[in-house]
This record gives sequence, C-alpha cells and structure tokens, in this order.
Amino acid sequence: METIAIVCKNCFALTVHKAQGLTLARVCLALDGNIFSPGQAYVALSRYSSWDNLEISHLDKSAFMVDQDVILEYQRLTDISNTNPHLFS
Repeated sequence: METIAIVCKNCFALTVHKAQGLTLARVCLALDGNIFSPGQAYVALSRYSSWDNLEISHLDKSAFMVDQDVILEYQRLTDISNTNPHLFS
C-alpha cells in the first residue's frame, strides 16, 4: 500500500466589512461586481501590511465607486483653497 501526503494550508475568507480595522499579513482580493458600496475597494486595499503581500484575483473598474457627497465636499474644499490660498500656505 502506497501512502500519499497532501500538504494543506489554512486560509480564511472575510468580507470587506468584517476586515475593516484589521491589518492582515497576506491578502488576496476579488475587486469585482460584488463590491456594492462606495469606499469598499479602498478599505479592502488598505488591509495589508505590504504591497508584496497583496494579490488581486479579479479587477473590475465597477468596484471603484465614490460617494457623490465626497466629490461635492472635495470640490467645495478645492474652491475654498483656490479663493483663499493664504489659508493653505
């Protein structure tokens, strides 16, 4: 009788929501159509400790959504900065 050894490696899956606030040693991301809320892609991309420890298995531009309120606030702050440059020097 021949014995075959199969090496198993532990792995875990987390939702972006559950991973928020964690720093993970190694991350594999699927940035696809399942990202459904503005900011989720950013949160997912900020969970790892090094670029060397990041793998992206799926990448779709639809995963990168920005809240329209954030765009409006950025524009408001840009307008203030442009009209009052002395405040930001």
